[in-house]
Amino acid sequence: MPFASPPLPRSSVYAVALASAVPGPAFAAAAPDSDGGGLSPSSFTAKYFALDPETDATNDGTVDSDDWLQTRVEFTADHFSDFVNQARCECRHKIMLELGRPAAGNDGNAGEPIGVYVGHDCDDGAKGNTSLARPCGQLAGTTLDLFDRPKTYLFDPIWLAQGVVGDQQEIDEAEPYAGCGDQIEGTAGLWMCAGEGCMNGDFFMRGASQTGTGPQGNEQVSIRYDFSPPRSQPVITDIGVGDGAVRLSWNVAAQGDIQGYRVLCADVDGNPVLDAGEFISLGDRTTRLTQPSYGSLYYTRENLCPDGVLWTDPPFDNDSPGGTPNPNGDGDGDGDGDGDGDGDGDGDGDGELAPAAELARTAPGDSGGCTGEDCAESPANAAFRRLDWEYLCSAHLDLNSNSVRISGLDNGTTYQFLVVAYDKAGNPVANADGPREATPRPTRGFWEQCAEQDHHCGEAGFCRVAPAGRPSAAHRFAAIALLLGLGGLRRRRRSK
Repeated sequence: MPFASPPLPRSSVYAVALASAVPGPAFAAAAPDSDGGGLSPSSFTAKYFALDPETDATNDGTVDSDDWLQTRVEFTADHFSDFVNQARCECRHKIMLELGRPAAGNDGNAGEPIGVYVGHDCDDGAKGNTSLARPCGQLAGTTLDLFDRPKTYLFDPIWLAQGVVGDQQEIDEAEPYAGCGDQIEGTAGLWMCAGEGCMNGDFFMRGASQTGTGPQGNEQVSIRYDFSPPRSQPVITDIGVGDGAVRLSWNVAAQGDIQGYRVLCADVDGNPVLDAGEFISLGDRTTRLTQPSYGSLYYTRENLCPDGVLWTDPPFDNDSPGGTPNPNGDGDGDGDGDGDGDGDGDGDGDGELAPAAELARTAPGDSGGCTGEDCAESPANAAFRRLDWEYLCSAHLDLNSNSVRISGLDNGTTYQFLVVAYDKAGNPVANADGPREATPRPTRGFWEQCAEQDHHCGEAGFCRVAPAGRPSAAHRFAAIALLLGLGGLRRRRRSK
């Protein structure tokens, strides 16, 4: 279905005090102590959870703790390293942080102010205009004694990658500096400070350096976010057709971080042709909303949240110092936010509205804009280019694969094919040359092929069939050899 991006929404963060901690591994940061009023990373336990988006369907500012406890999945080592991708960021699939003190210790003062942040380089961001880093989003400003009972916070993945614009840091009101665009990756996590103001030296929990011990052993507790698809796109190098089947071959300029491939199929009108359930089950789709893909499936926002609320890249006023967000802030004064000055909002500068069809990004950094004849394509074909899972026609192909045979097709019917590469986090990129077409045809036997070739075949040592009434030299030679052979056989029999 065509995909429409709503205006940039406000983020939400919910906090709820739980009566007791849910059993599970506790993570504590392995960072040096600082001037945190006697507090250290070991003063707190931190756990992260993936949430089923179905329990986060509304943004009404409330949390049903029973729902969260029943559906949440605690982060494993694979969650920390490969769970947060571009689609999860765009779809605002929230992460839960459960934060508490392992025991009411003597470190710190009960009423001491505590700031809780999520992001990266929060210490540099706290310097304000003296650093290129942006201030981190704030989850809470509270006091130490309130953590004697664990508190739970929800945050959008975008806050791992982006700091805030302006002075508002509370993420239920703050605006991120940028969106979930390509070419962004790094590590981030929980930052905590003691005292008022939280300048650089006040942070005793420093998110990007946290480590801890969990069910898999020593795990990296800082969260890696990866919004970048593989740099090298597949290029389809050969297409072979057979009886109800097509064989695709491809290569990539560099393996890079590619972890696997999938093939998508459609008819010429853009409709699915095979049962995608053979290649990704409903159970897989549901499970993988809270589980890493382990490098075996890709994700797009259309697959994860076709009707959901999205983060989009906020427009910026190019004439405003510091990139202050402006609802129509592109700096050209026409009010459409695209910066080309023609007022139609499509960014092409011709003053004409763009067609409704949206195409998928087929390259890193590609905006997915509609160009050329493809703009008139059907919504179904647009969904194919957006890599909808309904078009899957292969299972996961490992990173060393360079060809696959797709069977179950109809002879004489033309099909479109895309080869999709993806990284371990599930960010996809399709083959550089776009959909390729092929038409399966029946496999012909030797004599049928001879008939199709006007009875001239077998030049490489096979029989050459001559037209009726005109025996060929090969025919005459074969007949003579046969007669000589029969004559020799008769002489051997008589000699006995």
